[in-house]
Amino acid sequence: MDAPNDPQRTVLGYRDSGGNLVAMPEDTIKGGTLGGLMTFRSETLDKTQNQIGQLAVSMVTGFNEQHRLGQDLNGEQGGDFFSIGQPQAYSYPRNTGGAEVIGTSFDAANIHQLRATDYTVRFVDDAPQVIRKDNGQQLAADQVEWDAVNSTLGFGGITLAFSDTPDNGNRYEVQPVRRASANMESQIIDLDKIAAGSFVAAGGDMVSGQLRAETDALTGLVGSQNYAMSLNTVGTLIFGAGDGAVRPATVLVNGEERTVDVDGTVSGASLTDGATLTVDGVSFKVKLPNANQGEFTLDLGIAASGTGDNRNALALQNLQSQALVAGRSSLSQAYGGMVSDVGNQANIVQVNLDARQGLTAQLKAVQQSESGVNLDEEAANLIRYQQFYSANARVIDTASTVFDTILGLRN
Repeated sequence: MDAPNDPQRTVLGYRDSGGNLVAMPEDTIKGGTLGGLMTFRSETLDKTQNQIGQLAVSMVTGFNEQHRLGQDLNGEQGGDFFSIGQPQAYSYPRNTGGAEVIGTSFDAANIHQLRATDYTVRFVDDAPQVIRKDNGQQLAADQVEWDAVNSTLGFGGITLAFSDTPDNGNRYEVQPVRRASANMESQIIDLDKIAAGSFVAAGGDMVSGQLRAETDALTGLVGSQNYAMSLNTVGTLIFGAGDGAVRPATVLVNGEERTVDVDGTVSGASLTDGATLTVDGVSFKVKLPNANQGEFTLDLGIAASGTGDNRNALALQNLQSQALVAGRSSLSQAYGGMVSDVGNQANIVQVNLDARQGLTAQLKAVQQSESGVNLDEEAANLIRYQQFYSANARVIDTASTVFDTILGLRN
């Protein structure tokens, strides 16, 4: 039967006295072939599927982000190179109120928080609690972003959208990466669409870390135009307006929309070191200069197209050595760790099997020594009994002869 909280998972069940089909907890199946299969699925297969999914999502996200920073042979911005399966979320059958998960997605900006585990989301006091299923730990409050107005929940590198605010006591099964790799596909059919050249031109010292470009980035620029900006020591961001520089109407600071005044100054509070700035679809973290540095600048524009430009292709190649998985491991390191985990588990199972086979052989030997049948001993006994029978037969035959002789003497 299908698991109550996961229609894609098959579990054992039984029919109660009322004829209802009831799922059996997997940990109640102990021993035997069936128990071994259940243990393998819960301890090895599920974990490995999640690790493969985490590896695939991390690779696809990093590759797509870099590909969007590139320019194809037609002079256009690169699009997503791969597609990937989205997170899965299921409601528990006893939930009330009708609030369902109506949308799931990966949060590219926080993909380093993605982990190879499933989660249980439960609502208590009108707020969500998120529990990791691999270790049973609840995520801290600062690791969970709940928007009660829009009924959206973000954690662990994913975002869930609910149809309404769930009732207290409702629970949801969330599988961020379990089946992600099964739906991984290439989106590039025309080889001219491979963005090997650089699309975003960034010159200056304001950027901290990697640039990210959304689809249809820098649409506010034409030809050689650019966004020329400066950031001073107190966090004031100013856009210039000379030598082909243009000013955007708005920018995003840590996701918050800010307007750009007529003099080029970005409204609102001053920027802080490490703040995320998004200008016309291009995002990056800013560096705040110190008193000795005065100000940092950045010229952001569209790179000139050229058939000999392979800068983005080299950047795509360099992704193999970057810490894409959980923000701390490269793709090869994560894959090696996964293979090592499976190998260690297989070795543990083999050692346990050998030990139990040895114990079984010892128990059989003890049983035979106490109450079993030794065929060699029984065969020897049969031969000895046969010899006793033959000897007794001769005694009886001799006695019969003597008796007959005595009777003959009397006659």
